[in-house]
Amino acid sequence: MIFRSKRFYISFVIISILSIIFYKYHNIITGDGVGYYAYLRSLLFDHDLNFYNEFIVLNKNNGALPDVSKTLPNGLLPNPWSIGLSIIWAPFLVIVFWFGKLLNLNQTGFELPYQLATYLSGIIAAWLCIRTTQKTLDLIDIKVHNAHLWLFFLCTPLIYYGLWGAGMAHIYSAASISIILYLYLRLTQSKPQRKVLILLGLTMGLSSLIRWQNILFLIPLLGVNTKLRSKLLTISLASMVFSLQIVVWWIIYQTPFMLPQGVGFFELNTINILKVLFDTPHGLLAHPVELIGFVGYFWFSNNQRKSIFYHTLLLISVVFSLQLLTNSFLHDWFGGYSFGNRRMADFFSIYSIGFFWIIQRLNIQKYLNYILLFFTTLNFYQLKNFVGLSDKLALILSLLLSLLWFLNKFISSNSHVKLANINDMQTPSNADNT
Repeated sequence: MIFRSKRFYISFVIISILSIIFYKYHNIITGDGVGYYAYLRSLLFDHDLNFYNEFIVLNKNNGALPDVSKTLPNGLLPNPWSIGLSIIWAPFLVIVFWFGKLLNLNQTGFELPYQLATYLSGIIAAWLCIRTTQKTLDLIDIKVHNAHLWLFFLCTPLIYYGLWGAGMAHIYSAASISIILYLYLRLTQSKPQRKVLILLGLTMGLSSLIRWQNILFLIPLLGVNTKLRSKLLTISLASMVFSLQIVVWWIIYQTPFMLPQGVGFFELNTINILKVLFDTPHGLLAHPVELIGFVGYFWFSNNQRKSIFYHTLLLISVVFSLQLLTNSFLHDWFGGYSFGNRRMADFFSIYSIGFFWIIQRLNIQKYLNYILLFFTTLNFYQLKNFVGLSDKLALILSLLLSLLWFLNKFISSNSHVKLANINDMQTPSNADNT
């Protein structure tokens, strides 16, 4: 049963930490989140794609939103953000909407329950990201305890983008990429199954609706050992899902393909790869576990030359490199008001592979609790400065973090005892067989 599962209790402790932070410091639909939320709220309540209401009501000194006085020729306002999050949030908001109808409440779509619904979806996305990454690590024989993976999550910028920035795309993008990576490795491990190819195509399409550049994850499909017809099925499904964005662009901009941020969004004469990697506070170095994971993934991939996963891992390395290159060409490569490098935070599953493989390769698993506790504490210290956590809340976080750490040590020690008992039980039977 789920309530007897150690992973359930670990997840409960983590979600408790997240909830306490959110209770005191919630700020859900803000910044880029307004642009993502505007699609769904406008369709659900105004039955159009005119974002005037959303940009006025939700604009809290947000300079990133379009000027409502500058409309397009068709009278609509531009929206440079993608529609993926509105699709993900739709089931959650529809449930809130119908509850409000049943209670005969006057609803506008700006109330806190609607924003809480988006926050809940972000928590689910975080759990899905962790769960799928765990399955991926198991698949490639990197042994990681679930508690360690949650602690690793707390070491990364995703802790911010799953809470304070819950209205942003990064936690959802990270979850979709973790699913895509797992499905590719599943397809490599065994004979490609039609249902896995279908799920891959749908996930790929949704991921590209969350962040358009995620369409690059179609590249590893070249290495899947299956018929061209099956590959075309996956590509067709991804294209069909992405066509929703094309329809929205056509309605708003009167053109099917475009770069809503404008041509100046890219600066092809400038490349900032070194800054993306090593700048502080906006490079991977700002969160050392990401930089370690980055190096570790390429090391791990190169070390798998005799593995069935080698070509898939290599093609994913190509995608990751292209994503890094794309982000380094952006005018605001640092991501504006960003905790770490938010655009690179999406590759949580890739960093996890690299980080935990280095730990396993160097045979320092016995120090892993201390390593993760150090990096988690460092991350919360950075978070405290970034969002202005109070000293009292920082103390609560430290206590809960210590609780998780001791819980992890208790589980780990029990696991070793159980393993020893199993080995002792098996020894007589092995002797009899000889």
